[in-house]
Amino acid sequence: MRLEGGFLQKGQTMKTKDQLLADIRLGLEKSGLSAGLRRVDHAPVKAAQSSQAAQAVQATQAPKPPALQTADGWEVRDRSVSHTRIDPALVAEAIALVRVGSAAFLSPTVDLGRVVGDCVCVPTTAKDLPAVVFARRPGRNGLTRFVKKPAIPDSRVTLVLKRASEGPFYVLITAWIGGPAFPEPWDRRATSEARAFWKNHALAWGCEETEEGSETIIPTAYFL
Repeated sequence: MRLEGGFLQKGQTMKTKDQLLADIRLGLEKSGLSAGLRRVDHAPVKAAQSSQAAQAVQATQAPKPPALQTADGWEVRDRSVSHTRIDPALVAEAIALVRVGSAAFLSPTVDLGRVVGDCVCVPTTAKDLPAVVFARRPGRNGLTRFVKKPAIPDSRVTLVLKRASEGPFYVLITAWIGGPAFPEPWDRRATSEARAFWKNHALAWGCEETEEGSETIIPTAYFL
């Protein structure tokens, strides 16, 4: 369309905005400039994608929390699937007071000098037998002995540490509030002393997660 003197010639009609834009784009395509126009159209999208990629890189480079460390400078790492269910700050405090020396395996009990929580491993007597149940905890290979009575306030944290074979550090096998305990009877490391311990001790019911449908009042052979 050509305007003369700013007026439409006789017989011509005013084009709409969309028609004018279509004419402009057609002209650009003929002149070879349309590719550049398309690049400009996609520039904001590419910029946004670049920004997202940069943010992802920054996230992977974010500083990791400081490693746990013993009093004599050994690094301690938790297991990939942690068996520790107590406050990580208490675990760190207890580990910082422990000297491991060169031990391959150790289970120190640290008294923090104040009540830090409830000990869920409680003594049982013949009077408690009607309240004793057995259930499987997640990640365990056998049943755990429970008793339906409350936990006991305690000032101690017990750790189980094992020296790693793949580097100069220790692995935190587990930790709990309370004093020394023993491997459960089904554990391959269980001794006659451990089996005797679990005949007179149990975990307070409701303080530990259990697998649905695993509860029973019938003890398995290793509890007898």
